[in-house]
Amino acid sequence: MTGTGAEIAVAVRVLTPLIKDLYEGGKDIVSGAFKKWSNQGNARKIARKIASVGNVKTIWQFDKEVPLKDFYYASSIIEKPNGKKKQANSIADLPPGATVIEGIVGQGKSIFLRYLCVQELSENSSGHLPVFIEFREMKPGQTLFQFIVRELKSYGLNADDDVFAFLASSGKLALLLDGFDELDGGMISDVVYELERYVNNFENITIIVTSRPDCDIQKSSAFHVTRLAMLDNSDYMPFLERLGLPKLRANEIVTAIQNSPSEVSQLINTPLMLTLTVTVYRSEKSIPPELPEFFEALFTTVFTRHDKTKPGFVRKHKTDIGERALQKFFEIFCFMAAQRGKTRTLTSEEFGATFEQAIFYSPDVKCSLEAFKFDMCKVACLLLEEGLGDVTFIHKSIAEYFAASFIKRQQEAAAQKFYEKASNSFEHWRDILKFLSRIDQYRYLRFYKIPSDRSTLEIFYGSQSHATDESIKEYIRRGVRNTTFLLANEARQPHLMGWRSTTITSLEKQLDGSLSKELLFSRFIDVIVKNIPPKPRDVPGAVVFDEDRARSRRVIEVPGTALVDWIGIDPFVKAIKVGMQEIERGLTEAVLAAEELKQNIF
Repeated sequence: MTGTGAEIAVAVRVLTPLIKDLYEGGKDIVSGAFKKWSNQGNARKIARKIASVGNVKTIWQFDKEVPLKDFYYASSIIEKPNGKKKQANSIADLPPGATVIEGIVGQGKSIFLRYLCVQELSENSSGHLPVFIEFREMKPGQTLFQFIVRELKSYGLNADDDVFAFLASSGKLALLLDGFDELDGGMISDVVYELERYVNNFENITIIVTSRPDCDIQKSSAFHVTRLAMLDNSDYMPFLERLGLPKLRANEIVTAIQNSPSEVSQLINTPLMLTLTVTVYRSEKSIPPELPEFFEALFTTVFTRHDKTKPGFVRKHKTDIGERALQKFFEIFCFMAAQRGKTRTLTSEEFGATFEQAIFYSPDVKCSLEAFKFDMCKVACLLLEEGLGDVTFIHKSIAEYFAASFIKRQQEAAAQKFYEKASNSFEHWRDILKFLSRIDQYRYLRFYKIPSDRSTLEIFYGSQSHATDESIKEYIRRGVRNTTFLLANEARQPHLMGWRSTTITSLEKQLDGSLSKELLFSRFIDVIVKNIPPKPRDVPGAVVFDEDRARSRRVIEVPGTALVDWIGIDPFVKAIKVGMQEIERGLTEAVLAAEELKQNIF
């Protein structure tokens, strides 16, 4: 446990009235169950049990537990309906009744729930008896009630159905249930049913469940969903001071974050990312200005965790293959994950399969899946274990950058093969290509951008050696032949809602697959947006697709050919030609840049 004598004394003083009220109210209703509570020393025992929930391991000290009170910066929630941030220091700061606390990886859902638990021992107490339970401990065949009874017995109660019913009806019981997403899939419906039964049977019960987004508990009408707020500039200074940084050093780091490019600063919006950024700053004495450099520094820092002024210090890893070799293996792992489209979360099975695939292509690497997972999740914290065996990258761009770094290290033939493949599956590789355009610039230009831009321009040539007005008109007419546009006439203000294409020859499908093609399609759409018919029903072939009289809203489906004819094809041709000129300029610049980079090699 935990807590100084003075802290336990405060906790006992806070708990004593609560325990006394429950004892007086329950001793006659559930005879014998509260017998131990007649002992004045029982409040101290309960205080110590609750206080133990506040001892956690952190990435600063993952080898021993530290009390939350020594470092925790209280999370904020998003209030409804105004969407404003509100710092939550007590259960009383949350909506009453049953609440789901929703947060993404690294936001500190579990630690927030532990904080609320131990706050019931402080002057910020909401007057509840907290019962903290981790869903990950539940196994198939067990019920939530069994765990509730277990915890109540640790408080000195002879708990059963009647005792629970009394406590739940009293308005003094708070069930704090951590990690709904860590439940076994086969148990979810039973647990949701059990929780809904408690909410329906005991109107005064308080239940708080933590979960990542899009789980079944959020779908229950019995629960409010409250989102944890992301960190912003106003949080940085107090957060860093709670970590124990001197005010001068904390101010240096905040200034460095604020002066960093937006692509770096936008990443630093969770407690985990901010804490990792501090480790980078401590090592590098600055925050790298570019995202690739930031990720390189992050990987090195999280595995050494030491100031560069301390030479010779090497942290032992379970993989025991050396930092550089481990980074290369992590790059292969990230690339294999990206091939699967899994740059955010992998199930236990997907993680294992990806690891085996990476090992197959790394004959010199000798490490176990368990050791690799430990080093990535517990030492580096670049991945986190969530849910029932799920493993999540702390940020999607981490997987994308290190996957791109893997391509950068490949021989030219292999890299060319990748870029050619990416040309045919642009959407899949979009974000990785974005990194490659910066860290593998020459080969990105030579094997991807230049061929891609040339291909885009050629689709408008028709039978000519260059694009003409007629060839562009023919391409547009052919492309919109099987496309319909959805125009919403809402409050007499028509606007474009979207479009639907039925064949692969549609303009949308043809102008998809590269940044240059997307540019031309966006130019085409801009013409429609600027020339929406004031009365969409007047366009030949238009039909009512959907209607909501209460909102004075009508959605009209308009054939593509008819809409182009109504607007006139010339504005579309002009827009496409302007877009093609942009691509041509970009292509010329790319060719010159590629040649310059080639010369720089020598």
